[in-house]
Amino acid sequence: MVHTVEGSSQELGVLEKVHAGIGDCINLIVTDQYRELLLLQKRDIWILPGGKPEAGESDRQCLERELREELPSFQWSFDDASFWRVFTGITPHSHREIVVRTYVLNPGSTYVGNVGRYGAEITDSRWLSPAPYRQVPLSDITQKIVSALRAEKMIS
Repeated sequence: MVHTVEGSSQELGVLEKVHAGIGDCINLIVTDQYRELLLLQKRDIWILPGGKPEAGESDRQCLERELREELPSFQWSFDDASFWRVFTGITPHSHREIVVRTYVLNPGSTYVGNVGRYGAEITDSRWLSPAPYRQVPLSDITQKIVSALRAEKMIS
């Protein structure tokens, strides 16, 4: 599936890997008023909400479906999300290279949800501040995204 995304030449070059058959994933970055980050636990690794698009799905459709599956009580609007960056990394369980397009739920967005209630393959969900980032095992790609978020002061 071809995705058109505006971005830097580096980001667009990374997207070429998607077309070469390397894994494709969409993640949503959600922060609260304390600049804590919403993370989900899948097996023994902490990740961002999101997942792989199904055939013919847009990024928006993928995020909507994945959030319904992972956080069934969480309600939000994709209209309040904007494309942020593209990352590459290694998947935590299959150890394959993956290209991840990240979207950020814009600060001040209204969303409703009980992050303590989760579904699908998720075993826990939490708002985490910086200290716990160091205490929980983050996936390779999540670690890269967290580092970039901290560098840009988007999270504490």
